[in-house]
Amino acid sequence: MTANLTAMQRAERTASRHQGVLDHAHAVAAGMSDAQIHRAVASGRWRRVAIGVYVVAGAPATARQRTMVAYLASRQAGGVVSHLSAAAEWGLLPPPRTAHVTVPPGSSARLKVARVHRSVVAPIDRAHRGGLLVTSVSRTIIDVAAVRGQAVVAAVVDAAFCRRQATAASVVAALDRIPRGRAGKALAREVIDVWTPRIEPGSPAEIRLLRAAAVEGIVDLVPQYEVFDDAGGFVARLDLAQTEAAARVRVRRRRVAQPPAVGARRNPLLEVARRGVVDRAHHEARPPARRAAPPRHRGAVGRERGRLRRVRSCVDTGDERTRFTSGAAGRGR
Repeated sequence: MTANLTAMQRAERTASRHQGVLDHAHAVAAGMSDAQIHRAVASGRWRRVAIGVYVVAGAPATARQRTMVAYLASRQAGGVVSHLSAAAEWGLLPPPRTAHVTVPPGSSARLKVARVHRSVVAPIDRAHRGGLLVTSVSRTIIDVAAVRGQAVVAAVVDAAFCRRQATAASVVAALDRIPRGRAGKALAREVIDVWTPRIEPGSPAEIRLLRAAAVEGIVDLVPQYEVFDDAGGFVARLDLAQTEAAARVRVRRRRVAQPPAVGARRNPLLEVARRGVVDRAHHEARPPARRAAPPRHRGAVGRERGRLRRVRSCVDTGDERTRFTSGAAGRGR
């Protein structure tokens, strides 16, 4: 069936697999001449978006199409999709408005369709994904640290590590392959420091809790530490426990043989490192009830109603002030 297609149709079939984008090499491989490519652009069937890169008319404009255009435009210079665009390809960040590519140092690549970075990307730090050549997850984390702050980098690291897309060891190895003085290396090391081999969190939220504890100076923490009584019965599971203090956990009150139900109050109270640990996660913090304010009436009618209420209360209590307002009370009735 492919043999019955024209060169134009074969080229556009190739473009359909790349978000409607193709370059000069794709067109020539499909059998088109330079004159045919020129006529396709002149007729409006193709749109030229960069030197040697074309978009088929009618193809939907998407973020991945912008990334494909940037990659094909920089491919001749040895470009690779990197930084925020690579993070988007790995599902770690939303796609940026401008695609990011990295080319070797000394390259003369200047693109209006992408933000160009210059650095050496080792072959081990490259991967093919959806027709694109992108940086690996470990290298992407370092690149993101060069253009974004700690909060974004921490979110990327937590997501990548919890999905098993990278590890602290793989990021350290990628850091060692990058020359000294490159932006983002110090921040990347700082962010992955909390991921020690002893910590195996089950979700990004748990590692963020560990990170917050490290900021407060609380170190040597063990997540999901289980506490047992002297008879070996399960008592409770602590979200965090200090390594040295964990060995001295003792039950002070009522002991339970089974784990508490989800949402139930945890009892007994535990003492860790001379401090009582009270799990408040399952306690409802209810503010004190507030007394409802009496209704307020505005205007002359409201003032008259308020005066009559005071008169009636004086009559009911037998107050001496009723003799001064008895006439007004009678009129009110």
